Amino acid sequence: MNWCQGYSEPGAGSDLASLKTKAVLSKDGTHYTVNGTKIWTTHAHHANRMFALVRTNETERQQDGISFILIDMKTPGLTVRPIITISGDHEVNQVFFDNVRVPAANLIGEEGQGWTVAKYLLEFECGGVYSPVPAEILEDVASIAEEPTVRARAAQAEIAN
Repeated sequence: MNWCQGYSEPGAGSDLASLKTKAVLSKDGTHYTVNGTKIWTTHAHHANRMFALVRTNETERQQDGISFILIDMKTPGLTVRPIITISGDHEVNQVFFDNVRVPAANLIGEEGQGWTVAKYLLEFECGGVYSPVPAEILEDVASIAEEPTVRARAAQAEIAN
């Protein structure tokens, strides 16, 4: 499972609290309908899921109207468009939500607690980036390793991926 982070939005710069992507709870309470866009979303084109900050309420203090929700990247209405960097790389994307239906059960915490959840997660962001080792590299390591302990560790890493 690969996740991407849906925080930044066009025109907001580093001011996450000014986000505009809205999630409206259905009258029957079963799902949210998400509309808006996220930008600079690293590896969204590889991700299966996104954890996103969305506006569920308009409040005087902007942070209080933000919620944290998990979104399946294959949901109808969700579009990922590449942003090619000046170096020609494709790592970041813009993600568009056009009436994307997300189960209400995918809300983390309660409505309006997204700012708190996001701050907690950001504490770990600068600690390093986890990138799974491609299976073919693990296979190469295992095939050239003659020592049983090295082969066992390579197998454990493959299982962990």
